[in-house]
Amino acid sequence: MLRSGWLLLFASLASGLLVPAPLTAAEPKVTDRAEFFSNSTVEQATRKIQEIRRRFKVEVVIETFPSIPENMKAQYKPDEKSKFFRRWAENSAADQGVKGIYVLICKKPGHLQMEPDQSTRKKAFTLGERDALVKNTLNRMNQKQYDAALSEMVDSIETTLQTNLGRRTGGAAPTRTIPNEAAAGGAGQSSGLWSWICLA
Repeated sequence: MLRSGWLLLFASLASGLLVPAPLTAAEPKVTDRAEFFSNSTVEQATRKIQEIRRRFKVEVVIETFPSIPENMKAQYKPDEKSKFFRRWAENSAADQGVKGIYVLICKKPGHLQMEPDQSTRKKAFTLGERDALVKNTLNRMNQKQYDAALSEMVDSIETTLQTNLGRRTGGAAPTRTIPNEAAAGGAGQSSGLWSWICLA
C-alpha cells in the first residue's frame, strides 16, 4: 500500500495535477526592476510591509518590470492584455508562496495588477478595496508621482487591514485614504508607454 501511494503521488506530479507548495514563506519587499521609485522610498515601503506581516499576518510583495520578460513575450496578445497580466500576477504570487497581496507593475506595456489571494480577499482586503486602490495608484502614476504612488499604496493597504481585521500593536490609528467607491476597472489597469491612464 505504501509503494502504491508513492507511485500515485509521483504520477499526479508528473501529470500536473499537484503543484508542490513553496518550502518557505514569501519575503515582504519591493523589487523595483523598472526603477520607478527612489531608493529611500523603496526602503521605507519595504519596512512598512514587513511590519504589516508582523501585525496582520498578511504578506505584501510588490514587483515592477521594465517590460514583459523575454520568455513570456510570445504569450502576450494586446487584445487579451488583462487576462495575460492577471495570469502573470497569479503565477508569480503562487511561485513565491505569497499569502496576502501581490502587486505587479509593468512599464512597457504599462499595466498595474494587484492580486489578493483567496483567503485575504474574503475579509482582510476585498476586491472592491483592491479596485479602488488600483485607481488611486494609477492616478498618482499618471502624474508621474511615483514615490507618492508607492507610499500611498502601502499606507492604504495597512489602513484597510487595520479597519477590517482590527489587530494592531499600539500607536495612533492611521488615516484611511482609500475612496468609498471602487473603480470599475477591476484588478488591473493599463496605460500607454509614457503616461498612466485609468480605464473604466
